[in-house]
Amino acid sequence: MSVESKIYSPKPLLTAEELKACVRKWGLELRLLDGNDAIPESPITGTLDGDYLLIVWPAANAERTATIDAAIARRDKTPIDELAKDENISWCSLYGRHFNYAEHWSEIPEEVDAYEASMPADKLQRVKSAITRYWLRSGTWPVGCAQLVDGLTRVLVKETSGLKSD
Repeated sequence: MSVESKIYSPKPLLTAEELKACVRKWGLELRLLDGNDAIPESPITGTLDGDYLLIVWPAANAERTATIDAAIARRDKTPIDELAKDENISWCSLYGRHFNYAEHWSEIPEEVDAYEASMPADKLQRVKSAITRYWLRSGTWPVGCAQLVDGLTRVLVKETSGLKSD
């Protein structure tokens, strides 16, 4: 079972640095791994147009931050996996994409009428005018991962003038 959330925004994709700054406002630290759940050769920076694994923990825990940053610097995922197994970090996938409503539905035209009928007109207009879509996804275990999707959804909606839509 998974928890998912899609956020449509009229603003361009955030950068990795902007996303980190957003979650710091909420007292959290965030690091990005690549979409294959691996530590990239160099830190992920710039526009978040792609697939990523986000790992998050309380910013007040300096020891955890040091452990994770050292593991990333060594490209050794074992300490991160151990923290995850012990439920000391939360994680979820982030898929960031440029978005074009017409192009998106041209791939599945048989579903567009049902989708549009399910949306209030004001929300539908916001989705149609969005230029960015974020999709967050996580399993339901541990509970912190599902809570992370909920929290990041709220952060992205607020910080990008976005709209959550399923």
